[in-house]
Amino acid sequence: MNRERLIPLPDLFPSWFRRPLLPVAVGKEWPALRPCWLARLALAFVVGLGPRDVILPLAQIALFLTSAAVGASVVGHEFTHRTLGLLLAQPARRAHLWQRKLGIAAAALLTSTAPVCLRFVAPDYGAGRGSWAVVGLGLGTVLSGLCVAPWLTLLTRSTLAGTVFTAVLPMLFAI
Repeated sequence: MNRERLIPLPDLFPSWFRRPLLPVAVGKEWPALRPCWLARLALAFVVGLGPRDVILPLAQIALFLTSAAVGASVVGHEFTHRTLGLLLAQPARRAHLWQRKLGIAAAALLTSTAPVCLRFVAPDYGAGRGSWAVVGLGLGTVLSGLCVAPWLTLLTRSTLAGTVFTAVLPMLFAI
């Protein structure tokens, strides 16, 4: 029986097409951040659906919780998958590893916060003096996700604990 030789589909594409889009170091972090990042982008679309006085408080809470989750999952998935020892054993400076992790988190937080904040500042949405407070709050959540959440995650060695404590900490200061 004479079988016809089949060529695999990826072999038909040029070599530049088969290369990964992201470097391996960045691609390793992306699956941990993807769910929270997509939730934040979905929030940008939900914000435009309802009246401002109803959506604004919900958007602020959702922004803060998802930024805490993004910041905690940057470091937390190393604890979850027990790969922190392997990460620290790499022949690279730890400052560079930390910069790469926080750079990826900053990109995820800023690209998902910008549409929400711009939606509240848009003139057709009734932008007023309080709209810029939403932008300030959005940037505050980004800073919280970049500074507080990874630190608390390293301190508690748990993604969930880092997220919860990051969310509870401002409420404790408010009391």
